[in-house]
Amino acid sequence: MNARQPINMHSYMRFSEVAQRCGLDVDDLLAYAGLYPDTQHRRNEKLPLQTIARLYQHGLQTARTGYFPVVLAECFSFDFFPEVETFLATSSHLGEASKLLHWLPELLLSELRFSLDTRQRNPQLSVQVCRLQTGAIDPFVLDSIEDSVTCCMLMFIRKLHVPVSSITLHFHHPAIEALQRFAASHDVRPRFSSGFTGLSGPAALWTHPIARRNNPIHSQTEIIIENVVHRLQRKQGISDCVRRELAKNPMTPMADIAADLQLSLRTLQRQLRAEGQTFQSLQNETLLELAQQHLKTPGLDMESVAAKLGFSDRHSFTRAYKRWTGVTPSRHRKDV
Repeated sequence: MNARQPINMHSYMRFSEVAQRCGLDVDDLLAYAGLYPDTQHRRNEKLPLQTIARLYQHGLQTARTGYFPVVLAECFSFDFFPEVETFLATSSHLGEASKLLHWLPELLLSELRFSLDTRQRNPQLSVQVCRLQTGAIDPFVLDSIEDSVTCCMLMFIRKLHVPVSSITLHFHHPAIEALQRFAASHDVRPRFSSGFTGLSGPAALWTHPIARRNNPIHSQTEIIIENVVHRLQRKQGISDCVRRELAKNPMTPMADIAADLQLSLRTLQRQLRAEGQTFQSLQNETLLELAQQHLKTPGLDMESVAAKLGFSDRHSFTRAYKRWTGVTPSRHRKDV
């Protein structure tokens, strides 16, 4: 394991609460994940996915009471970054508050991916942990992280006093009793073996009023959060910056991304080579991630998946997908 990573007292307090509710020893939990409390450590830094996965692995295997992913969701808050909760509370409606989803990968976990599809009769908000570079992490642990984020999203919606009775929680795995109990305790419906993990609700849910429009505090906190996010992004390697741009449109030409990053094309190529990457590999990685997300959506045919990704037809998409994975997208969908 890599060198241990310090956490501040805020994080230690949260993990202590989770450990107490799950019948765990907090110091054992942190040690297993390679973490330790440091009273001199002030920053609230993101934890790597491998570290978070080890927290979940230990919590899932050793908890004597409670279900670790649900307890972690119930104990989570943004009190370490009060501007985030202020932004949510001063949003005019849930749709406006959903802008937070664009910032969460920078603030919490780089591998998090969110998608809000408002074209459905009941709009769907899905969450996914990018699994292209997760190595030996147990898929059930990754599922559990997605479950936690889904439960956490519901908790924040309730906190904004938005009615939740029309919400359905979706989990792409078979039923888990603890998640059934969580849904029942919040008066929402769970749906297991669904096409995605996340939540859905009627269109009116996303326009339900939260606060008055044009609140100056809302715009001020938005600026503060965006400045923090931009500062964090500048600390990233060039590969992460390119991934972020490709996530907006995976077919964006390399020259356009170089311009957006205020780099020459040659400089971008050179910096990617220095990190052992190429633009094509990052583009394929992004396309594959999005393709696998779309393939989980029930009723979305191959022509539609190909069009969403920018392919001219389903045949070119099928050839590309088989080149990336060794199987056709139809075969992948059946296996999943």
